[in-house]
Amino acid sequence: MPTLEQQGLFIPDVEMSETDGHIHVSAEIPGVSEKDLDITLSPDGTTLSIRGEKKVVKEKQEKDYYCAERTYGEFRRTLAMPTAVKQDGVVAKFTNGVLEIDLTKSDPSSKGIKHIPIKAT
Repeated sequence: MPTLEQQGLFIPDVEMSETDGHIHVSAEIPGVSEKDLDITLSPDGTTLSIRGEKKVVKEKQEKDYYCAERTYGEFRRTLAMPTAVKQDGVVAKFTNGVLEIDLTKSDPSSKGIKHIPIKAT
């Protein structure tokens, strides 16, 4: 059975880890330039989207033949955050095909969450 990439589909592999105050996302995106990536965070800080376009050309030329294989197309990964994160303070780095995103967790009280006391009757 052909792989997703052989079918012309590309879905980046993603790992997410969480500490007390931060969430770290790592995505493998080989063959993509950082200028072809777009990272967005939902207004409420609960959804992170990684979008981009992959353009790869593999060429092989020998004495009697020429072969070119192209992998291209748009991709998107949308990740639900385990908890809301702050809009500011998001840091993204892209090195050797690996995208690293660090996010700071939001303080629940700063989101306007109101705890309603329950009265015993």
